[in-house]
Amino acid sequence: MANLPPGGAALAEEAIPLAFRPVGLNSALLAIRRLLFATDPDRAMINYRVRQFLTALHASPWEPYLLDLDPRITYATGADATLAQAAPFTPLVVPLGAAWPPPAVVGSAAAPDAVGRLAFEYEVTVTAADSAGVLRVQPYRRTYTLPFTVADGLSSEVPLPGSGYALRLGGAGLTVGAAWRVTFHLRPTRDPADAVAAAGRAGQPVLVELFGTGRDEPYRTFRNLFAKGREGLDRLAGLVLALVYRTEEARRG
Repeated sequence: MANLPPGGAALAEEAIPLAFRPVGLNSALLAIRRLLFATDPDRAMINYRVRQFLTALHASPWEPYLLDLDPRITYATGADATLAQAAPFTPLVVPLGAAWPPPAVVGSAAAPDAVGRLAFEYEVTVTAADSAGVLRVQPYRRTYTLPFTVADGLSSEVPLPGSGYALRLGGAGLTVGAAWRVTFHLRPTRDPADAVAAAGRAGQPVLVELFGTGRDEPYRTFRNLFAKGREGLDRLAGLVLALVYRTEEARRG
């Protein structure tokens, strides 16, 4: 379902066969993936959502449909403890050189769901008595020059653009040349049910491409789950399983 090349080292990474190559998908399937994963998700976002979806499906009556394609399971079917831990989602500040004390991280995490970029990395350098250079290494590499003021030995907030967080510098950390690397992940905030609701508005051509219109199984079952399921899990299962099966069709040619 992830449809990612092997060899990644992102958050919640699972083993992918070395011979696997991502499958080319048509516009309708790409539209469904954007609803499930976001418009431009990084590997961490895809892993995070796949773990959510598969955990739900393995705990549902619809698990056999997953195993029909391949009975081998190379991942834990319960909730991933990595995603429940705070550490991957807590900013880590590492000095680049002898900068001490480390700056304080303030603010609150932005919601990454629309675009889908979870992994953030910055390099922050004090370039003058009243400004800092902020290199956003990921996502979307970009350099900023940001002014700050100093009062009572502490700087005003130096934003980490796009993340919701900022730094406050103090002590030797206000010295020109002091520098730090800051890394963290943002945590998705939208419930998977939001993707199901959005898929209902995707348009008939997209849904027909995904589910078909005939009586062929298993797509008829998936279509009924999505369209008529009384439980949110049923609707999610119909949507996700249809995408999994269509992707497998494309892989097999």
